Amino acid sequence: KIAYSEINHATSEVEKNYAYRNLVLIYLLASVGMRVGALCRLKIKDIKIANAITNLTLKGKTSDVYTVTIDHKTTEVLNRYLDFFHKEADPNDYVFYHSKPKYRIQQFDVSREIKRLVEKADIKKSITAHSFRVTFATLSYAQGMRLTEIQKRMNHKNIEQTAAYIKHTLAEVDHKWMPSLPGFTSLDPREASL
Repeated sequence: KIAYSEINHATSEVEKNYAYRNLVLIYLLASVGMRVGALCRLKIKDIKIANAITNLTLKGKTSDVYTVTIDHKTTEVLNRYLDFFHKEADPNDYVFYHSKPKYRIQQFDVSREIKRLVEKADIKKSITAHSFRVTFATLSYAQGMRLTEIQKRMNHKNIEQTAAYIKHTLAEVDHKWMPSLPGFTSLDPREASL
């Protein structure tokens, strides 16, 4: 799991030293729990803002489509990025692109940027795009989000997948705080309260 302080430190390094795009990548990965492939495939038309609520329509790894709502801070960061990089965007343009909006970034591009970010922030652990997904699941659960909601946001087909993310991560942390997790009575995902 990645600590909030590490995320904050890493994002401050991005803001100071790297393109704003990378900050937006990190915000989306950390706050949505999306797969890096869905991030790379995100198009302008997939972002819907209505009544101060922002929804992203994402394409899962099996081409299924699902929608997630993003928080206010992530919306703010994303809107600033879009205002700067997509002033006159075509709805079919990719949100994150190479030299032209019609050419999306690839998963290895995101991995490379995260690696640079981690090195620049002098973080001494292995952090990948998937690390943000695991962190999202764990922190969401720790903050009281129901396992079924996390499953939906992560687009898992079964609850056991989601519970495994949380079980694996919580097994590595100090267990003193586990009793305070709502509904968390066991490290066995089959016994997790829904």
